[in-house]
Amino acid sequence: MDELLIPFGKDKTTGAIVEPEDAPRGRACNCKCPMCGVPLMSRHPEKGLTRKHFAHDTRNEQSGPKVECPLTSSASVAMMLRHVANKAIGHKIYTPAWNKSRSWEVTLEARNLITGCTAYHEQNGIEPDLVVEIGKHKIAVELKYTGRGQGKVKRHSTADYSAVLYIDCDQFDPKPLRTNSNLRFSHAALEFLLGETGKKWTKHPREKEGHPLKRLT
Repeated sequence: MDELLIPFGKDKTTGAIVEPEDAPRGRACNCKCPMCGVPLMSRHPEKGLTRKHFAHDTRNEQSGPKVECPLTSSASVAMMLRHVANKAIGHKIYTPAWNKSRSWEVTLEARNLITGCTAYHEQNGIEPDLVVEIGKHKIAVELKYTGRGQGKVKRHSTADYSAVLYIDCDQFDPKPLRTNSNLRFSHAALEFLLGETGKKWTKHPREKEGHPLKRLT
């Protein structure tokens, strides 16, 4: 794990994501690492010293040989975004402007109400990571993060999705989590999804042939 403490685990029995705020202290949390599968301990430091978090329980007999866990903060953000997808419904999401060239504008920046949000948990499957619905439009959301392929973006069929929005989870800012020990990781991840950071279009309905683009000059 890099600069962000392990912000959640997976229940060993159900596989559900568990945040440390909702887990008993220590080994009683019954959780494992969402990436490497090593058992976790839930750490509840004294109030104000640092945030509640998980740590690998390397002394647990189930841990096996010690290996470097590939979990990164950006991968954690992507996993959590899939977990909290339905909580985005009813909130407004920022979408960026997109200029295809100096002369042509595809779309302006905007904030639109999310009327539906679905997550797909097969990370290497054919579906996008998230599908965000804004009115009649379905936007496929691709999540990029360190360790996931070469950062290539899939361009899904316009027959299924009105647009494709790329979100770079490596641009997630962990500073608010370090300065506010009461801020839940799930809340910070949701704010990242709705906010302005790390977004770009890779497909938009105004690209379609016959749809006039607005001339800037």
